[in-house]
Amino acid sequence: MLSKLLKYELKSTARIFLPLYVTLLIVATINGLFINSEIFNAQGLLMMIFGALLIALFVITVIVLIQRFSKNLLGDEGYLMFTLPVKSSSILISKYLVTILWTVLSGFVSVIAFLLIILISSCISGGINISEYMQILSEFMKTIFSSEYLSSATNIMLVIFISYSTFVFTVYLALSMGQLPAFNKHRNLASIASFIGINIIFSFIKNAIIMMLVKAHVENMQIYGLSGMIGNFRTFMNIILLIVLFFGTRFILDKKLNLE
Repeated sequence: MLSKLLKYELKSTARIFLPLYVTLLIVATINGLFINSEIFNAQGLLMMIFGALLIALFVITVIVLIQRFSKNLLGDEGYLMFTLPVKSSSILISKYLVTILWTVLSGFVSVIAFLLIILISSCISGGINISEYMQILSEFMKTIFSSEYLSSATNIMLVIFISYSTFVFTVYLALSMGQLPAFNKHRNLASIASFIGINIIFSFIKNAIIMMLVKAHVENMQIYGLSGMIGNFRTFMNIILLIVLFFGTRFILDKKLNLE
């Protein structure tokens, strides 16, 4: 059933993202062709359009994240979704995985768009040919995936992944809390307040524990490796928060669901 939920979610969101990806790549190609041109100030105008599309791409990703969860589960469509023979955890996981997929694809397409601009403009200006460009790119990738940098790159990607996952499930829980019976007249306001409140409470707890750890290490003169320990602790706390957010959202959808 999870595969069917994923297929449905992908089909519903692809109609939004795929045209945007195509548009971004077309604009990137045009930018590469005219980036050195002074015709009608084409360079500045095209770069403005390209920048606006990049911003729109990631803003739309967040908007779709909110809209798909709110309308599909907490709105009228929720009556259909929760009559399906599937657990709420499967529904949550399907929406989360699709959100992660589109976020990763958006980042990948953005990188491809930048590379297109550099490649096309360099080829036109004669500053670099395709073989040299591919060689530079190959050397760059070898450097990134070398043993010296791979560990650091993996840690950074893991931290970003966990942090973004925490953000996604914070949104899910905030939207779920906003539809509780106590907030029937102010659902949107309650959701926003819940999102802010969750972040404030967790930040307070996390920072308080970090301060105690730092104080204990300073008093024992154990300064070496303190920054790494704090970073690892933040990641660990984000994982704990992620678990709490998931089960909190599932509990509300299972026990406290209050559809419009």
